[in-house]
Amino acid sequence: METKEDQVLGIFGKIQENESINNKFILQLVEEYGKDSIGVRHGLEQGFLRVMKTMIDTKKRIVKFDKFSEKFFSALHSAANGEKKGGKSSASRTKLEKEDVDELFEYFLQFFGEGLLSSNTHVKTFCALQMVGMLKLLSQDDLSNFDRDVLETIESGCINLIEAKNKSLQLQGLTIAHYIQNLDLPDIGEELLRCLATDEKQEVRLAALRIISLEEDCFDSNFPEMIHRTRDISSLNRAYLYKRLTGSRILLANLATKEVYKLIYDGLGSRETGVRDACIDYLKMNYQEILKCD
Repeated sequence: METKEDQVLGIFGKIQENESINNKFILQLVEEYGKDSIGVRHGLEQGFLRVMKTMIDTKKRIVKFDKFSEKFFSALHSAANGEKKGGKSSASRTKLEKEDVDELFEYFLQFFGEGLLSSNTHVKTFCALQMVGMLKLLSQDDLSNFDRDVLETIESGCINLIEAKNKSLQLQGLTIAHYIQNLDLPDIGEELLRCLATDEKQEVRLAALRIISLEEDCFDSNFPEMIHRTRDISSLNRAYLYKRLTGSRILLANLATKEVYKLIYDGLGSRETGVRDACIDYLKMNYQEILKCD
């Protein structure tokens, strides 16, 4: 007799035979999960392990699975929250309990977090893509309610990616860091600051500059390092600093005098037009905010 695990592995096999992930396979998995959550979870785990083993054996990435978790967990999330698109259920007629879906999220976030520690680049890439697809579906409240061990596993895997020599892995690690940096995980905050200050790759420093949090609870620790990017070797990074400050509405009136001086002096004094223009736009934003207060 075919078990639920066998049924799930059969669906994985059909996905591998097709050019892309057909939505009917995703909906079938969601419906099966509603009937036997444990069996489907075991099947999913074995399916993911088989995909990873295939990549290790063939030394190639299976690109068609890049968006698998995003599609599957999005359908699960919709089924648990009763979300609809166009007046019709966005997943299926299956109604799932949010607690059961959150449990599966938690289980596989830890599973993929451990995968980020693999020595195989294809496996790390696969796990990173699956994790990002899941994290973008969760709120900060959802994540903060997960077991601490799960969050620390994600953090460890994330740092492992950021510290890699491979630029693509580093950028994936920074994408994951974007979702977890406000979860009271001090190591990830320190790693972001290190990356921003000392990484030799322009694109990696820029990615860190894009995502580093300027929320009130971490502004005092992040902003001093961020402002040093006015002297970044890359003019693209220097210009983006001012664009970030403009978009985040960081007002000069709330900064220390030495910080105001540095921002204006380094920005307007830059040789690159793009940096000067970005600084001028930042100053214009500040002026407009002053006018609103009058």
